[in-house]
Amino acid sequence: MAEDSNEAICPCMMKGIEEFQQVVFPDGVTIRIKGLRMLFEEACREGKKPDRSIANDLVNRLSRNNYVPSEARSEYEAMVLKEYRKFLDAKEEKKVANTP
Repeated sequence: MAEDSNEAICPCMMKGIEEFQQVVFPDGVTIRIKGLRMLFEEACREGKKPDRSIANDLVNRLSRNNYVPSEARSEYEAMVLKEYRKFLDAKEEKKVANTP
């Protein structure tokens, strides 16, 4: 715990540590995904646009650390694209808010 701060530091939030994120599929099923934010940061640095052409690649990368049932692959692709769009929108909003 940090002595000069009132905030506790959770090891899961330290730089380089993959975090879990809860996502909800259209049918209401909620799951926890490991490393989703890191995946999005990486895709953003690579200039990947949130379109169907990268969905397969993102799910392939995601499946390295998460179980992706083959019968639900298309649902995972749709979910990843939706979440990636939200990630990029939030990043853009933050950028605009910080512009003088």
